[in-house]
Parts: sequence; structure tokens; C-alpha cells
Amino acid sequence: PPSSPTMHAPLAAMMLAAVATLAGLWRLRRNLWASSHPLSPLFLDGDVERGYGTPAWSMMAAAATDEGSQRGQLIDGKRLAQQYREKVKAEVSAMTGPAPKLVVVNVGDDPASAAYVLMKQRAAVECGIECTIQKLPTETSEAQLLEVVTELNTDPTVNGILIQLPLPAHIKPNTITDAVDPMKDVDGLHSSNIGRVALRGHEPRF
Repeated sequence: PPSSPTMHAPLAAMMLAAVATLAGLWRLRRNLWASSHPLSPLFLDGDVERGYGTPAWSMMAAAATDEGSQRGQLIDGKRLAQQYREKVKAEVSAMTGPAPKLVVVNVGDDPASAAYVLMKQRAAVECGIECTIQKLPTETSEAQLLEVVTELNTDPTVNGILIQLPLPAHIKPNTITDAVDPMKDVDGLHSSNIGRVALRGHEPRF
């Protein structure tokens, strides 16, 4: 049932979609720490060994299939989400200097997107991550949106960028997601990040 805290593995993607943003927020801290934070050695190569750096898509695949036996598994979605929140909050609180900053770009007036963006912002704030929503009108052109993305890519105070989908029909989503700096691509939708996820032993650049 929808209210159950657990669900069968074939439905894992539905549950993980709700916490994918938390996974993205958890990984965006690399952008700030990798270059200057004194704790950076703790959050790079060792992440994979400790299980912290596992991409959300890899988690879906692992959860959906019991390797070897092909039997379904049960996943406690509430517990998984809470684990991510606690890990993110603990590491952000241990940081020195400015908190990581996420910018969510929302184009148009889709009610579902507006609600989802607010959920992302609340999740970030709860973890100590600064999150701003950049709202753009529906009539924003593709060229204008690309200019906004370029500004965010070059802004040193911005550590993560998230383009809220769907975009208005006149804007090609792949053009926009591929314009996001792969090192700031929280959703992992840049073609190079998708490719790295597909390659065994690789992680997205963000």
C-alpha cells in the first residue's frame, strides 16, 4: 500500500525518485570541498569504498535486482531518506567557511514543478545547504535560459545547479542539461555524467 514504509524492489525507482534530490545534494558538496576544504581527502576516493559515493541510479539497479538469485528485495524508503539527510547534515555542519549553495532554475508556472522545487529547497535547508530558486517566466527563450546557466556555471559561489524539468515545449531539455557544468550538475543529466554512470567503476563528475 502507498502508506507502507517498505515496497517490493520493482517499485524501487518510484521511491528513490522522491529521495533522488537528497542524493544529489549529498554529492554536490564535492564541488566546494574538492578544491579547498581541509576535509576533501575524506570525501573523494574513499567515498565509493564507504558506500557514500554510490550514484542514485546505481542504487536503483542494485535495489531492483538481487544479484545472483534475481529475487526481489524490500527497501525501507523512509529509513534510506533519513540516512541521507543525517549524512548530509553532519558533513555540512562539520565544514568551515561558507555552506554549499544550490540554485534551482524553474521555468514556467507548472504547479507540480513549483511544489517539487519547494520540497527540494526545504530538504536542502534542513541539511544546512543554502538553496535559492531562480524563477523564470514561461516565455523565456532557450537562448535566455542558456545565458542564465552560463552565469551560474561561472559563479564561484554556486556549487550545484538543478534545472527543474519539464521545461516549456519551445526549449529543448537536452540542450539545457548539457549546458550545465558537469561539476555542478546535481541531477547528473549532463551527457558526460550519464555516460560515466553507465561505465562500471566510474562516477559522475559532480
